[in-house]
Amino acid sequence: MPVSLLAALTAILIPLAAGCSTVSALQIAGTVAGVALEAAGLKKADERPAAETVHPVAMTFSTGPATNATRNGEALALVVRIYQLRSNTAFARLTYAQASTPEAERGALQDDLVTVRELTLLPGKTYRFEEQVPDQVKVIGVAAQFHHPAANRWKLAFDREASQKTGIAIAFHACAMTTGTGELAQPATTASVRSLSGVRCT
Repeated sequence: MPVSLLAALTAILIPLAAGCSTVSALQIAGTVAGVALEAAGLKKADERPAAETVHPVAMTFSTGPATNATRNGEALALVVRIYQLRSNTAFARLTYAQASTPEAERGALQDDLVTVRELTLLPGKTYRFEEQVPDQVKVIGVAAQFHHPAANRWKLAFDREASQKTGIAIAFHACAMTTGTGELAQPATTASVRSLSGVRCT
């Protein structure tokens, strides 16, 4: 669009906006100028990246009368952390001590970690919610801060894409987790986490 045409359009539209505020008039003039520059090849149109697709994953967390039990058998509230991860590599190596300290946790997970959030579960309850997970997340990790955690049963990692179809269901016991639905990131371990067989609290 020739500069003379830009000037002409601006001259026409600003008077039309006289009944509006000064800001409105300037906004109109700016819009006209932008359109003209785009037409003349002097300005690129706004390039806004498409929003990343977010996938809802149904989550069910269940606690019982012995969840996070003390040595005396008293059930206590349980802190659970949900991790959105790019892979399971770093999470598989995450220790209980690291997961208990935010700084150590982030240092251990590094670039694999997209986000993490914390929930507090009460004994004898069922919690149902949807975890909103973006495309870049390939693994959903869950870690429970049991007082006396059983070895290798205080954290679980799920394949995000496969688990979208079934949802993820986890039961929290005295010192370990079991899972009913959800595809684990390491399928070979699926059978062992379906029951409490062989579990020993520390």
